[in-house]
Amino acid sequence: MQDYYKRKVEEGKSKMSVLNAISNKIVARMCSVIENNEPYKNYLLLS
Repeated sequence: MQDYYKRKVEEGKSKMSVLNAISNKIVARMCSVIENNEPYKNYLLLS
């Protein structure tokens, strides 16, 4: 998420806009975990 934040700010997006997008990504992941009743798997660390 840190790389995403830095890249978007460098592209000219406002910091709060990028933070809102990151928050939405986190909430979407949380909802998916709850709906599927499975533990969170961070596939980025596995690859």
